[in-house]
Amino acid sequence: MPSESDAVSGEHVFVYFGCTADGADLGRVVHQLPRSILADEDPLARALEELLAGPTAEESALGYISPFSAESREGLISAVVEPSGRAIVDLDDLIETVPSGGTTSGALLLAQLYSVVFQFPEARSIEFRMEGSCDTFWIDWIGADRCQEVPRSFWEENTEVV
Repeated sequence: MPSESDAVSGEHVFVYFGCTADGADLGRVVHQLPRSILADEDPLARALEELLAGPTAEESALGYISPFSAESREGLISAVVEPSGRAIVDLDDLIETVPSGGTTSGALLLAQLYSVVFQFPEARSIEFRMEGSCDTFWIDWIGADRCQEVPRSFWEENTEVV
């Protein structure tokens, strides 16, 4: 997990990618990389947009990987954290563009999404949607058996940020 000193400062947000260079479990370990943000930008939306764009060419050359790429760059419909602390992230239909199927790629995709959203302390849980549907995100894209709201504690217990 990011430390308290890594909290979003208004000057940057973080994206999180796997890395083939360190031999870590790609479904569990993500690397924190900064992205610049303008003062008038929504930090959550900006972080998700940067994640959906995938690693830069330089980052890829260093071994950073993600199921996201330039093809998914425009994939964010909306992102909001409700007063209750539930973040709702709605994505465009990425089923054909971004592989999610099973094991490592699906686990890495989710670890990256969780880490981007949970870098914001006000987010206590996340509901992901695809074109407004939680079922489409979880059942059709991820392959889960039901729609889920993911608590921060699940991310804290199952993801290591380096």
